[in-house]
Amino acid sequence: MFDKKKVIKDTYSNYGILIIKLFLAFFTTPIYLIVYGKALYGLFILSTSLATSLTFLDFGAGKSLIKYTAEYLYDKDKAKFQSSLSTALSINLISMVIVLGICFIIMFNAASFFKISAGDVDEARILFFIAIFSTLFVFMDFIPANILQGAGIFHEKNIYQILIIAVNVLIIGWVFYFKPSITAFGIANMALYVITYLIDFFLVKKNGILDGIRVKVIISKKLFQQSSFKYTKEIFLLSLVGFFSSQADKFIVGSLISVSAVSIYTIITRPFFLLKSLTANLYSVLQPHIIRTKSSGGDVSKLIVRITVMIFALFLFVLASFALVGQKFFELWMRTAEYDQYFLWAFIAVFNWALSGFYSLIYRTMFVTGDTKRIFRIDSVTALMNGAFSILLTYYMGFYGVILGTTIQTVFLSIFTYRAGNDLYGVKLNQIFTVNLNAFIVFASALIVAIGYHTHWLFKANILTISLEMVLLTAGFAGFLYRENVFALLNLKKR
Repeated sequence: MFDKKKVIKDTYSNYGILIIKLFLAFFTTPIYLIVYGKALYGLFILSTSLATSLTFLDFGAGKSLIKYTAEYLYDKDKAKFQSSLSTALSINLISMVIVLGICFIIMFNAASFFKISAGDVDEARILFFIAIFSTLFVFMDFIPANILQGAGIFHEKNIYQILIIAVNVLIIGWVFYFKPSITAFGIANMALYVITYLIDFFLVKKNGILDGIRVKVIISKKLFQQSSFKYTKEIFLLSLVGFFSSQADKFIVGSLISVSAVSIYTIITRPFFLLKSLTANLYSVLQPHIIRTKSSGGDVSKLIVRITVMIFALFLFVLASFALVGQKFFELWMRTAEYDQYFLWAFIAVFNWALSGFYSLIYRTMFVTGDTKRIFRIDSVTALMNGAFSILLTYYMGFYGVILGTTIQTVFLSIFTYRAGNDLYGVKLNQIFTVNLNAFIVFASALIVAIGYHTHWLFKANILTISLEMVLLTAGFAGFLYRENVFALLNLKKR
């Protein structure tokens, strides 16, 4: 059953916390650049990226628990859940050892992997050593975090996120006023991962999700015979492909160009990753409901189509808004016009995000309902394209090549994922591209061209022009919402 009140409550709660965190991330980037400089801050970004980029080596153990927890709360099959949890825990422990070994190798050979100046090598090793402990707690958190996500416990978790935000604010103030060393800053940042794990572990215990569940560690060939291992293996393969398609960008830039270029790349793609985080949060809220709809024999196709129409239009609205105010935003955010020269590439990155609104819900549905073989084929092909083009183009164009590589991948992901959605769920283009959505796409596209003409080519943008175009854009989006009857959409009633 689609619990609309819970979805709205969880969504508001998720976005409230996430927006605060992302605001802090935006606010602090100029501070950290001023205090530590591009080279040291680039090293910090690379080292902390280890904690997230190597998560694919959990072999799918964590993410598979989203599916099995949601199913357990629906069908109450304790034996299946115990087996799945034992498998996930065992694989998680094995993968943790492997990842920590990789981290140590990177730490001792940082100068070989990345273009680091001789004076920063010792600092780099210390930062990567600290990152080892951050990675440890990220892996420890896989089990409780994904259990909570599968159980749909978002609002309660977000209340406790206030503690993490408070600690983050203290760290920001500490850096701004006292300018600690990059090593001390890295240690303080690691504390955020520790607190996150403790909160998730506490909430799993508090909600009694594992009451009566017996878990055992399996370190033998029986591990590969568990019923849940097949799905876990498929999730690992997807995560492995995902690393090369979306997590390897900073490592490519750091290896082929310099660690300073990592800082610049991070700044110009920050809006893209901000928006990606916001929408991932929305899909996380929807995942348990997709699984339950599928398990109960409900119409998954209707759910996909109706929500995709709304999401895709919203993404276009954001893309047009970014075209309008994005350059001014960069100047205010970084307190300099130095990054204006990169705005076109920031816009292309945001375009990649907007295009994902067309296929992401189909992709997530395939992922959480077990249709992973098709996803793996799609991701393998598109990730290979992304990696090959990113590396090749980076040689000739700098970090712009990574952005273009992502664009190529996104276009083909849209095509292949739609075809899979059509085959598996009967999703059709004419169901998504309604008359109202097509009209809004034409309107938004025309407005983006007009914005580019006035703002970036004639350089005659002023407050009056920007305000008028923003009013027109908002009115067009409001007209779309009215024509599509958005309230009926949220209620999932037949239009």
